[in-house]
Amino acid sequence: MKGKNANVVTIIGLLLVGTLALCAGLGSADDSLEDELNEEAQELIDATKAIHDNTEIIADDECVDADVRTKAEEVHVASHEMWEIAEQVKKDAKDSNLDAILDSLKEYSEILDKWHDQIHEIMFGVPDSHREYADAAHDAFHDAQRIVEDIEEIVEDLQ
Repeated sequence: MKGKNANVVTIIGLLLVGTLALCAGLGSADDSLEDELNEEAQELIDATKAIHDNTEIIADDECVDADVRTKAEEVHVASHEMWEIAEQVKKDAKDSNLDAILDSLKEYSEILDKWHDQIHEIMFGVPDSHREYADAAHDAFHDAQRIVEDIEEIVEDLQ
């Protein structure tokens, strides 16, 4: 009888150890997603900064056509709000405030949508001397769109 009890205790012990190992593995997956969320949030800040800095260079140079400078200034000013939102996403990512992240991303996406056509007009309207800045702003703009989608997917996986 003692042999059977020992086997039952051993089996239960193994099941508990297996369950703990599985739970630990799931925790690691969440930790990994949270790390990825924080990295993507930082990338959103970096992309926003690139939009900000490159549109400022175009907007401030009087050698650029006035209409293109005005468009660059408008996107530049919008990037200030985008930057604030990106910083909030980063803070909320550190705090695992997933609903707040989604709310912020919705607001950020609305700004991207509003200025989408204008970023292309800037890209095609700058002189060759400013093509590098326009291309960088344009690329960062589309990077930001991709990053927003990536963050949304990560948040969905964490929920």
